[in-house]
Amino acid sequence: MTCFRRSDYSFMKKLLLVLGFWPTPNSKFRLFRITFIYTVYIGYLLLETTWFYTFECDMNCVANVLSIFVLNMMTVFKYFFHHRHMTAVYTLYTAIEFDWKFLKNDKPSIEIIRKYAELVHTVSISLMSMKFIPKQKYSFLVSILRCKNMYEFQFSCVPVAL
Repeated sequence: MTCFRRSDYSFMKKLLLVLGFWPTPNSKFRLFRITFIYTVYIGYLLLETTWFYTFECDMNCVANVLSIFVLNMMTVFKYFFHHRHMTAVYTLYTAIEFDWKFLKNDKPSIEIIRKYAELVHTVSISLMSMKFIPKQKYSFLVSILRCKNMYEFQFSCVPVAL
């Protein structure tokens, strides 16, 4: 695959590298990143459950904590299953590279593949923007609402004595 043809996939590769999803075999930094992310997620989930032990629990407290806890637990599972099946992504990418090398001199086939690569590139960027941007925006709103509800919960339980 020449440098120009490789550029069709280079953006997605760089983006996956930044997010930690690119399947690099036996990289120490990759293992450190995976361990760090799991540690942060599990620590956050454990801190979320401290609301059950520090305050009186009612249904509002359980609903607020479990709504965030379940969402983050699903994220941990999604990240875990991605790392479990990372070799399939690496195999798919090597198959794409082999196809580009095999069709080196076949101009019509290269143009067809390039057309589909541009379409997939556009679709993948749009899907990722629909998936990641609203999730960040909505999680921010949920955290604001959650903090508001938790402060109301705290003020109703803590006696005022000054």
